[in-house]
Amino acid sequence: MVLDSEIYAISPAFEENPKAVHIHSKINTKHKILTSGMYIQGKIIVEAILTNVLPEQAVVREKEKCFIFVKLEHKQYNEEEHDLEFEQKEVITGIISDGYIEIKLLNALSDNAQIVEKGAYYLLAEKGKESTEHSH
Repeated sequence: MVLDSEIYAISPAFEENPKAVHIHSKINTKHKILTSGMYIQGKIIVEAILTNVLPEQAVVREKEKCFIFVKLEHKQYNEEEHDLEFEQKEVITGIISDGYIEIKLLNALSDNAQIVEKGAYYLLAEKGKESTEHSH
């Protein structure tokens, strides 16, 4: 449920158990299930900005850097070979919310780029196997 309200007081400290901060606000929309003095859990949107986000599982960490995987575009596609190739691209991460993570691209992607959203850690592990196989 989304309710519009105006905040008029915020507690200066967090409570330890449960981890919470008290906020007093006036909800601008009347709703039958809400009563005066009621405690609710909510999110405060301070600023609306457009940004690039991906599911958290699409971003992998390797050492001190973060990466995504992008499917390589091939000029010729062979239906008999089902091997797909992916390129690892470094990104800078930002805010994490509701299972999504903000990313800043260091290099622009093409408009039709396909980013791996699930299984990115699997691709990272496979990449690691390849590098150890070739370093005899």
